[in-house]
This record gives sequence, structure tokens and C-alpha cells, in this order.
Amino acid sequence: MYSENVVHGTVKDAGGAPLPGGTVLVSGTLSGTTTDADGNYSLNGDWTLAMSCISLNESKKCFLSLGGNG
Repeated sequence: MYSENVVHGTVKDAGGAPLPGGTVLVSGTLSGTTTDADGNYSLNGDWTLAMSCISLNESKKCFLSLGGNG
């Protein structure tokens, strides 16, 4: 029986607000996904993730939380 891993989590800003439309990429590739309206994402597989933030406000920070595998 084959069980595929799922990595999921939420992207939030420094104040804890979800970031919709954010890009979460598999490190070293162009593969990935975007966050939904609540900042949530999900990727099938066992990946190392990379994330960056682009903002008009240079002091704005964002955080990637991992919900775990499975």
C-alpha cells in the first residue's frame, strides 16, 4: 500500500493575519502552489519548502507554518 505525504500549513504576516495569494515553492524548483483566501497551502510529497515575501511595505515580514505530513 502506498501512502503519499502531504505538507500543509498557513502563511501569515508578522501580525498573524493570513496572506492570501502567496507563493510556496519546492526548494530548488519552479514547482509549488499558492495560498488560498485564508493563507492555507497544501503540497503532495516530501519536500523542502522555500518561501519569500514581496511587499510594497519593505518592513513587512511573513511566516510559513508547517502543519505536518500525512
